[in-house]
Amino acid sequence: MNHAIRLLHLEDNPLDAELIRLRLQTAGLSCDIRWESGREAFESALAQETFDLVLADYKLPGYDGLSALRHVREKQPELPVIMLSGGLSEEEAVDCLKAGATDYVLKQRPQRLDTAVRRALVEKEEHAALRRAEEEIRRQSLFLRQVIDLNPNFIFAKDRAGRFVLVNQAMAEAYGSSVEEMLGKAEADVTADAQEVARFLKADLETMDTLRDVFIPEEKLIDAAGKERWLQTVKRPIVAADGRADRVLGVAVDITERKRAKDEIMRLNADLEERVRQRTAQLEAANKELEAFSYSVSHDLRSPLNAIDGFSQLLVRLDGEKLSDKGRHYLDRIRAGTRQMGELIEGLLSLAQLSHDQLRSEVVDLSAISRQVEQAFREREPERQVQTHIQDGLLTHGDPLLLSVAMNNLLGNAWKFTAKQAMARIDVGSELGADGSPLYFVRDNGAGFDMAHAEKLFGPFERLHSQSDFSGTGVGLATVKRIIGRHGGRIWAEGKVNEGATFYFTFGRKVESGDGDGRGDSNGG
Repeated sequence: MNHAIRLLHLEDNPLDAELIRLRLQTAGLSCDIRWESGREAFESALAQETFDLVLADYKLPGYDGLSALRHVREKQPELPVIMLSGGLSEEEAVDCLKAGATDYVLKQRPQRLDTAVRRALVEKEEHAALRRAEEEIRRQSLFLRQVIDLNPNFIFAKDRAGRFVLVNQAMAEAYGSSVEEMLGKAEADVTADAQEVARFLKADLETMDTLRDVFIPEEKLIDAAGKERWLQTVKRPIVAADGRADRVLGVAVDITERKRAKDEIMRLNADLEERVRQRTAQLEAANKELEAFSYSVSHDLRSPLNAIDGFSQLLVRLDGEKLSDKGRHYLDRIRAGTRQMGELIEGLLSLAQLSHDQLRSEVVDLSAISRQVEQAFREREPERQVQTHIQDGLLTHGDPLLLSVAMNNLLGNAWKFTAKQAMARIDVGSELGADGSPLYFVRDNGAGFDMAHAEKLFGPFERLHSQSDFSGTGVGLATVKRIIGRHGGRIWAEGKVNEGATFYFTFGRKVESGDGDGRGDSNGG
């Protein structure tokens, strides 16, 4: 030891006390010895100071060493005490050891004293270390117990007989018991359902025998309150040093609310599927009615219109010379009205047809379609001066027929509203949208429109210009919007009066990029 040994010595003979001091000094032990000869001084010193060891004479007048030993054990149970005596019988030595003496030394054999002192001090240190280790183990056990008990999940361990060797508070409460009551009990003692007990034991043994985890996604438990609870459990083997498992650790999560939510979602999905089925049947019925209506419109309205137009032509041919100029003008107005009515009927039928036709999906070249449409317009109106710019490689996925209708309407709109421009210009191209996907456009420098009325552009039969200024039915842009919508995209327009308009549109499906990004120009003369 690095410090002097603090030693309390109870001895009535000063000569014996000095001999003890010299003996310890000769043995190389550095001792700070307090010598007391009576009871009162001895007990006072023990209460006021700290000592490493007590030496006590077994026989003292009025205060024997055995009484001193008992007092030390009462006040400081861990303090080593070595009994000294000039003559100690075997029976007295046993009494001393039973009373808690660390050792005893006969005064006529002082050579044992230094060995006894060293051994007593070593044992004291070992006992102190053991107490510290036990306290740390106790503290860690308490900590782990709290961690286990504070966990809301069920935590348990069982042996091969199905007896609980570990249970946490949450599980004990679910079984209407306490942790102490459940320990040592078998599954059958706490679970009334024999089938459940057999199933639990089977999973336990499988885990221990295979040394593999067992996952149980759902298992039902009726708790102490009679409440149905659903658990999701993982069982793992506890492997001993010999490589075998004789215990199983289980952790069960209460998934009752999750299961209820899942069951509710499944019920709602089933209800939704039934509603969808009913709605689909209603839509199918509505589509059949629409088809019947379309047939009626096509047959019942076209026939009288054709009759009006035909008889108007006959009237001009047979009695044209008898008609006044005003009469001819009226007949021309009648024929123009029938033609416009026919166009409206065609537009209405086309718009209705778009709602239920099967949509195909393939690569569509919007650049090629635009050039075909442009060529058709030039052949129809060769006198028009229109400069067009159609970007190459405008590829997308969609229905080729419907997208041809859409581009025909968009370019036809641009062609029509640039009719009063000395040098008309139409651009077809694409640019990157805010989300990085292609944003297609058709732009012209024609009549334009007031943005305050932009929401009316795509409504059926909505017109922002008079029939006398620009002819049309007001169905074309509504048709385009429906086609773009069926392709998962959207369309909108920007414009200014007399400064042109730009129609932007996107597609919801994946867009293929073209081989090149140049622009092909064709100038009309």
